[in-house]
Amino acid sequence: MLCLMPFVSASATEKKAVKNKSIDIEYETADNFLISATLTYPKEKGKVFPVVVLLHSIGASSADWGAIPQKFNEAGFAVLNVDLRGHGKSIYNVNLDKKYWQNMSLKAFSKNPKDITGLLNYVKEEHKNISFSNYIIMGADLGANTGILTAQKMKTKPFALVLISPQTTFKGLYVPVALADLTSSDVLFVYSKQDANTIKEINTLKRFAQKQVTDIVCQAGGSGLNLIKTNPKSVYEIVNWCVKECNNYLDTFTQKSN
Repeated sequence: MLCLMPFVSASATEKKAVKNKSIDIEYETADNFLISATLTYPKEKGKVFPVVVLLHSIGASSADWGAIPQKFNEAGFAVLNVDLRGHGKSIYNVNLDKKYWQNMSLKAFSKNPKDITGLLNYVKEEHKNISFSNYIIMGADLGANTGILTAQKMKTKPFALVLISPQTTFKGLYVPVALADLTSSDVLFVYSKQDANTIKEINTLKRFAQKQVTDIVCQAGGSGLNLIKTNPKSVYEIVNWCVKECNNYLDTFTQKSN
């Protein structure tokens, strides 16, 4: 059984950076938009890896996760790091017409969950060495709301969600009902104790969450990916929580199989 390894505290000596295998992916949506993503793997070979799907903040891109993809790779996860529609490299349709998030309507933002669901199903079919029966969705503000709605659409639900500064509604993406549908997904909320509005929103969302809920409360301010940049120690807390959730999931799966 794959057993993922937790990280030590941020004050401990870091491992040397590992050059991980990286695959660039371009997925064409039903309306001919091109969604870009990068898939990276742990250093180990010959396994089927659990996967973390990263969905960034509004106005950001997949590059803004910084070292987080590498930290997940070092812990034993494959990572699918996505540029949402109108962000990063995901700004073109098949005719190479550009569309940026600043000029997108709420109707365009509403396509995000379908974009990501289609992408995940495509990756599932094309890359058999990662497991979409064993995965986590992690998102920040726009990415968090997109992640909840994506999880609801997926046939196999993620065993966990990491939601950084989520809102009940973000760019028209209303998520309480979808969160209530996710009866098999544990939830980690990440937010700042200084962000009164997000705390209020999360308290509302907690009423809809069906499984175990955990909080990581950061001391400094900010929201979304800016919150993570302001609180770098939170990266270790998030990765360690994901490792624990994955190992618990694998233990439960093994027990059911026996």
